[in-house]
Amino acid sequence: MIRTVVIGSPIDHSLSPKIHNEAFINQRIDGEMKPILVEPADLKACLRKLRNQGVVGASVTIPHKVEIIKYCDALSKDAQAIGAVNCLEFKSNKMIGHNTDAAGYIFGLKKHSIPTHDQHIHIYGGGGAAKALHHKLKRHNDVEIFARNPKASTWCKANHWNNQWDECLIKKCTLLIDCTPIGLSDTSESQTTSTFPLDLLMPKCVISTLIYHRETALLKEAKSKHHKVIDGLDMLVGQARHAFKIWTGAQFEYDLIIKNLRQ
Repeated sequence: MIRTVVIGSPIDHSLSPKIHNEAFINQRIDGEMKPILVEPADLKACLRKLRNQGVVGASVTIPHKVEIIKYCDALSKDAQAIGAVNCLEFKSNKMIGHNTDAAGYIFGLKKHSIPTHDQHIHIYGGGGAAKALHHKLKRHNDVEIFARNPKASTWCKANHWNNQWDECLIKKCTLLIDCTPIGLSDTSESQTTSTFPLDLLMPKCVISTLIYHRETALLKEAKSKHHKVIDGLDMLVGQARHAFKIWTGAQFEYDLIIKNLRQ
């Protein structure tokens, strides 16, 4: 049996087990994925157990995508360039870190007929997912990063997200990407003082989030202002598709999986 897991905190909301377990069935592969709640302090011990338990691969989510690099024996070219890992491959007694987030997000944009070139993109957040998208999207687009703590975002020159906006800069935005954990729950949304500059955006601006298990306050407000919105489900399935191929050599049918998830 091919054994895989998804690790993170929180983890109850994760749809990765549903996606991969359905993919195993559809591809007639004897395999399974299970979720594991892993707090930051327990990450090293968890990885040691996974190495010894015959696990073939692991999906990595908040908050481990950057910290986990120090425990990898090798990194793929994308993971090394991005500086974040969302997919682990256990092979020949080595733990190899991959990054499939950016490829998954771009896959989702294409599915929604959103241009992936010549955009003015504003990314909110300074974590692993933001790094991945910045790395891929900056090649063919103008990309700005907004972080609540710019000094911590040492991988880029970030704008200070302090709710005091440069109106001219904001109006240029054609694609806004929320890479923060703010929308994970009603509680996290109510506790944050950071706001998105929806009142300054042009109507053509597309609003997207990486959150997929609930409709966030950002998307609700954006829809009320008649913006096109995209949740994180397409990216989730897109990155999972790449990870599944790394682990099994097979590629599952995207349209079938996404249709079942949206029902």
